[in-house]
Amino acid sequence: MFNKNRQLPPKISSKLDDYWRAYKAQFNKTYSGNLDNTRRIKWEQNLVKIYEHNLMAAAGHHGYTLRDNHIADLSTKHQGVYDDVACTSDIVNHAILIVGYTPNEWILKNWWGEHWGEGGYMRLARHKNRCGIANYAAYAKIE
Repeated sequence: MFNKNRQLPPKISSKLDDYWRAYKAQFNKTYSGNLDNTRRIKWEQNLVKIYEHNLMAAAGHHGYTLRDNHIADLSTKHQGVYDDVACTSDIVNHAILIVGYTPNEWILKNWWGEHWGEGGYMRLARHKNRCGIANYAAYAKIE
């Protein structure tokens, strides 16, 4: 069950099944057995990196970024950088603003008022796709 580093193997998201099949068809890729899962995991990890890169670009060049995410059990006050492995991308049920980032965290603004989080803001660990932060990202481009 654990890999050689005593960690659970990465989880494959069933939400991306159609995209994975389309990717393989587009580039004429076929894999057999465990190689398909291995390639799929790498492909999903690369997608997260691409979406995080795009979020950083949007936060830096396009102002506020609106995105959906799963806030897990964050209806209570939270301090510090949130980095809970239980906050996955399996359930997307909330929209939140990304207002900035540092090398290791996203800076998020919620609309639950200044008594929530850190004065209405929250810091979420980067590079881990916590709470599905890199899924379904969108921003307004005003021309």
